[in-house]
Amino acid sequence: MVRRFGKLSTLFLVALLFLLLFSGCYAKVSSPVDSVKKTRYIYLNSLTYGEVNNPQIASWANGIASMDVYKDICVFSAGSLKAASLAPPSLLYIEHLVIYDLAKKQIKSVINIDKGFVQIDWVRINRDWIVWKEIKYEFGGPVKIYALNRHTGEKNVIYSFQKQCYGSLFPILKDNFLFVLEQTAHNVRKDSNDNITVGTFINKIARTDLRSGKEKTIFEKKFSYPGTGGFGYASVNNDYLAFSYETDNKSTVYIYSLKNGKLSVFLRTSEDEYPVLSPDNRIIYQKNGKTVISPIRDRNNVKVLEGRAVNIVSSEKYISYIRPLDGAVTVFNRITGIKNVIQGSFGYSVLLSGDKLFFIDLPTSDKEKASRIIIIDLTENRL
Repeated sequence: MVRRFGKLSTLFLVALLFLLLFSGCYAKVSSPVDSVKKTRYIYLNSLTYGEVNNPQIASWANGIASMDVYKDICVFSAGSLKAASLAPPSLLYIEHLVIYDLAKKQIKSVINIDKGFVQIDWVRINRDWIVWKEIKYEFGGPVKIYALNRHTGEKNVIYSFQKQCYGSLFPILKDNFLFVLEQTAHNVRKDSNDNITVGTFINKIARTDLRSGKEKTIFEKKFSYPGTGGFGYASVNNDYLAFSYETDNKSTVYIYSLKNGKLSVFLRTSEDEYPVLSPDNRIIYQKNGKTVISPIRDRNNVKVLEGRAVNIVSSEKYISYIRPLDGAVTVFNRITGIKNVIQGSFGYSVLLSGDKLFFIDLPTSDKEKASRIIIIDLTENRL
C-alpha cells in the first residue's frame, strides 16, 4: 500500500510539473522589450526611500561629487565645497573618500585627499578594488589615479601626470583591469594671453592589470594644434568596452571586445555621443536628438527611450537617467515598458545596483544646504 501511494505521488508530481510548464505558471526569466508603453510621473515623497546619512558626514560634507556601490558598500567623494581660489572659475574642494556600510548604516573608513590636491572624483568599486581620481585644477595636471586593494588594504598610484591635461581623463573599472581614457598635451606654447599656439595632443586608452601593473594601449590618436579630438564617454560590461571619440564636430562610437581584443566602429554621427552598454549587450546612444537603444549586433533594431538624457545607467531590468532640463531622475522598466519620472528632486548622478536605484540629490533651496544620496528599492515601490 505504501509503495502504491509513492508511485501515485510521483505520477501526480510529474503531471503537475507539465501542467505548470504548459500553463505558463512555471517561473521563467522575462526578456526586455525596451519599448516605452506608458509614462508615469511620481513625486519622490510618495515613494518609500532611504538615505546615506550620518552625523559625521553632515558635519563636513556639503557636497557629493561621485559615488559607486558594490553589494552593501557605497563609496562616494564628499567635501566642503570651498572654492580652491578666488579667481573664477574655481574648482570646489571635495576632500574625502567615504567608504560606507549600507547594511549597518555607518562609515567604515575615510580616505583624505593628498596635500595640494583639491578634488576627488570618478570613484569606482568592485569586489576587489576601489579606484578614484584626484585633481588639482579643473582642466589640468597634476592628476593621480589610485587603486586600493580591498583585501590587503594596499594603496597604489596607477596613473600620475604632472603636466597639463586638456580633456577627458577618467577611469573605468572592470574586474582586475582599469581602463584610463586620457588626453595629454606635449610641447605646448602659448601667447601672452595664455592661448595655445603650438602643441601636440595624444588621446589614448590604456588598459592596466591592477595585479601586475602591466599596461596595454588599446586605442591612440594624435593631432597637432589647431586640430581637435577628445573622448566623450565610455562604458563597460562583461563582453565589451564602448567609447566615443569626437573630432571636427563628429563622433565615432567604438566597440572593443574584452574577449578577443578586436576594435570595431559601431556608429559615425554628427551628434555628441555618450554610449552606455547594458548587461545583455544592448547599447544606448543618441540618434536624431533622441536617446535610443539597440543590440550591438543589430544597429537597425532601434527603439526610442527618451529625448536628450544624461548620466545613463543600465541593468538587466532597468534603465535610469537624468533629464537635463529639469534634473528629474527617470527609471524605465525594460520588462513592463513603464517609464517612471521621479519629481520633487534634482538628480546629479544615478546608478543601479540590483533592484535598487541610487542617486545624488542636489539642494534646490536655502533650507537644503547639503547634497544627499537617495536609495529607492524599485521592487518594493513597484517601479
